[in-house]
Amino acid sequence: MEKAFKYCIYPNREQRILLAKTFGCTRFVYNHYLAKRRDAYEKDGITLNYSACAKDLVSLKKEYEWLKEVDSVALQSSVKNLDTAYINFLRKKLNILDSNRRRHIVIRIQRNLRMEILNYSTIRSSFLRLVL
Repeated sequence: MEKAFKYCIYPNREQRILLAKTFGCTRFVYNHYLAKRRDAYEKDGITLNYSACAKDLVSLKKEYEWLKEVDSVALQSSVKNLDTAYINFLRKKLNILDSNRRRHIVIRIQRNLRMEILNYSTIRSSFLRLVL
């Protein structure tokens, strides 16, 4: 028998700011590499894979200093989520690739805690619920 506990926590102002920065940065990285992949495919007919985007993330952090303020695992996971979505799109399993059509944001932070943001006001997970 498995047990699950649900907790409702209320982050303070600083934690809300950090969460907002994390979601904004992951959204920026996702959209940046989505555009980069589309451009590479339209110009040269090649697709960028996860490892190429992950290596380029270091130079993107140097270009945009504010990306260093958030957890690096969250940024790497957004690149991995894009790669997964791209592969699924190419396999015709997932028809939503456009970043404007995403209904929720998924981030992974250290210790493999996974949170899903629904309606941009509530963070839900099987074990954790944050009310912003």
